[in-house]
Amino acid sequence: MRTSSLAGRTVACAATLAMLSGTARAGDDRDPRPAARVPDVVLVDRDGRSVRFRSDVLGGRVVVIDFVFTTCTTICPLLSSTFARLQERLGDRLARDVQIVSVSLDPVRDTPERLRAYAARHHAGPHWSWLTGPSHDVETVLKALGAYTPDASAHTPVVLVGDARTGVFERFNGFPNPERLVARVDELLAARSHTASRERM
Repeated sequence: MRTSSLAGRTVACAATLAMLSGTARAGDDRDPRPAARVPDVVLVDRDGRSVRFRSDVLGGRVVVIDFVFTTCTTICPLLSSTFARLQERLGDRLARDVQIVSVSLDPVRDTPERLRAYAARHHAGPHWSWLTGPSHDVETVLKALGAYTPDASAHTPVVLVGDARTGVFERFNGFPNPERLVARVDELLAARSHTASRERM
């Protein structure tokens, strides 16, 4: 029995490593999605404030969103590290037109205090939102964005980049590098600028 148990753990560990390795190689896989109906439910940020997801957090900006939980030891630290580097590369764009958002996959355990401590470890600034809240409301957001899983520990790495004005998000499966995310953000900002120029003509 001990041999069987050890073999099972070895297979599970190997499967996890294979998944991480495979998604890292596929990190630039882009999956355009139709416009999402983004809900405006009330969630809670890392400082314990109630915020509306669509109108307060996204606020009509270009947004980059991931889905993590604070007790995760495999996928989430890698995603959060990517977002920390993304935050650096975006620079002043974050203060104007862009917002980074991390939504908890485990809102029952992820209290604002836990989120705040986790965010601090990744040097999250004021334009990187961390969200938890009532399970039903968080689930509503996750389902709308195609990121819901009934078992947080079984989630796969996903990053969404989109324009909150249109509700259209591009899905990056795996671990996209920050440069690819910045490039997509810049494409969306350029499209906005082009549209604004045409409207002024």
